[in-house]
Amino acid sequence: MLKSKKILAPAKINLCLHVLGRRSDGYHDLAMLMQRVALYDRLTIELAPGDRVTVVCPGCELADNQPNIAERSARLLLAHAGLQRDVSIRITKQIPVAAGLGGGSSDAAAVLLALDELLALFPRKQAPWSACCTTILRLSPAKNIL
Repeated sequence: MLKSKKILAPAKINLCLHVLGRRSDGYHDLAMLMQRVALYDRLTIELAPGDRVTVVCPGCELADNQPNIAERSARLLLAHAGLQRDVSIRITKQIPVAAGLGGGSSDAAAVLLALDELLALFPRKQAPWSACCTTILRLSPAKNIL
């Protein structure tokens, strides 16, 4: 049975960013103040029986054989939950790529939130922010940049 969810992923800007220090895993602890802006990517996430995760992003070149952050977040969440599903992710970009507006991480967070709703992974009273933040930090391209 096919289940689907449409969700908006907002662009965001850093109003303040402070690098607190480097961790032993190579990542950095950060203190940030971010603000959403009125610019959104539109995502459609579809679930079906199976075990493939695919991403389609019309008008964008996705690297061959290298999953983007939205695909990786879906794979990590399914693995964490011990589930197998076909996940089809369609991203309609409105946030410019590599513009410093957080489009990729916002798309990944939107995938996690949509999958949570479709799979009912977290209790409704408990926002899945901890799992989302942990997953996004594990996927961060900021590793070892400073």
